[in-house]
Amino acid sequence: MVFGLVKVLTTTEYDSGEIQKAKVLGKLANKLLKNLHYKDTIAIEYRQMKDPVLFPGFKFIEIGNTQQSFLHFGSITRKSQKLSHKFGKPLGICIRQIANSLNITNTLKILEYCVLNKASLKPEIIKYYEIRFNDFDKMYYEKHRLLGINQTLINKILKEKTSNLINELFIIAETNCA
Repeated sequence: MVFGLVKVLTTTEYDSGEIQKAKVLGKLANKLLKNLHYKDTIAIEYRQMKDPVLFPGFKFIEIGNTQQSFLHFGSITRKSQKLSHKFGKPLGICIRQIANSLNITNTLKILEYCVLNKASLKPEIIKYYEIRFNDFDKMYYEKHRLLGINQTLINKILKEKTSNLINELFIIAETNCA
């Protein structure tokens, strides 16, 4: 789904509520970018995982190829990421997440931070564990190393108070729905 400068890619297990949330996120993210006078394309990718015990969630933010989908068509690996960077021009903000439920507010907070601080974002090697099943349905974890934004920074952003701009976007959205 494309909303102005925002590409939203969603994979869900027939959960139309999550698809509707992704559409709302795309519209609000595009309005946020306009308010911040941001002109580049961004990608928000979300894959729903229904079992939070097996997979508690993962957020991966990179300055990467906004044309590339990692979570829907295979694994994220450092090799695929390098190829994506090599052939993906221009590079932009990519927010990729695997979770039980899409959190619109948290995604907008991360997006706002990335736009306001894009020049100072320093990617580093982060670890990502992917759940796999072998031929005998035995579960195992496959470890990947990726280049992305520090997970501690992401957690810090999520703990911050929601900005006035994001709150205003929600108020306008609610007013338009009433």
